[in-house]
Amino acid sequence: MRIDLHLHSTASDGTLTPEALVDAAASLGLVAIALTDHDSVGGVAAATRAGIERGVTVVPGVELSADVPGGDCHILGYLVDVGHAPFAAWLAARREARITRGVEIVRRVNAALRSRSGAGAPQASWESVARRADLAGGGSVGRPHVADELVAVGAVTSREEAFASLLGNGMAGDVPSAKVPPAQVIAVIRDAGGVAVLAHPTYLPDFAGRLPDLVACGLGGLECLYGDYAPDVVAGLVALAGVHDLVVTGGSDFHGPSTGAGSGAIGVPLVPDSVLEALARRHGRG
Repeated sequence: MRIDLHLHSTASDGTLTPEALVDAAASLGLVAIALTDHDSVGGVAAATRAGIERGVTVVPGVELSADVPGGDCHILGYLVDVGHAPFAAWLAARREARITRGVEIVRRVNAALRSRSGAGAPQASWESVARRADLAGGGSVGRPHVADELVAVGAVTSREEAFASLLGNGMAGDVPSAKVPPAQVIAVIRDAGGVAVLAHPTYLPDFAGRLPDLVACGLGGLECLYGDYAPDVVAGLVALAGVHDLVVTGGSDFHGPSTGAGSGAIGVPLVPDSVLEALARRHGRG
């Protein structure tokens, strides 16, 4: 039986609602999914209700960014207590920091567009970006929401073009996010009763060398089944997880149709339900 433990909804930068994700998972025969929105658990309740109706187990999750020298470190929190008050307050502060950053991204991108095309250049509206991110409903804003707004106003033709021309690293919309060390992120997840897992580890420079420090901080798992990882990469990651006594997890990192994130398809790669069983055992042990 198949599962997918890395999915994003409209509660952060995904394009499908939590309910639509559950429907899609059910139609594909998945027995369980994890909703892992960025800095938000706002979609978990809706996904859980839909999961009860469709016979899909919904694992409460979140994806948090940590700052490390030379790169970004993304950490997934699984089986977190979404009602844990300190956890909710911490996430709210992170979303507020995202708003400040988002306003600045829009300002810089609009200035770049005017510089390129003159006073009549298409301009992104922060109010529209905020609606896209569902900030009023507790959503979490990010660069993909700005990208979608740039498409809507005709400044670019796709999210990919937005990132390639305005929002990518070193470009006008590349505004640094608030710095949070991995130790703090892992502690927040563990304090909320969750298991901390390093997401898409090969995206982190020298991840193997950094792993012992992350484990010492309380990291509990490694996302070994991800996107288009080749079999030899998966085998190496699984072996590394064994060396550090980390639970193996996996998921698609699906953000929506044609977004280009992760594998691009729910349920890909194939993740067996035994992975969730191992994660649940680690959760109980923690």
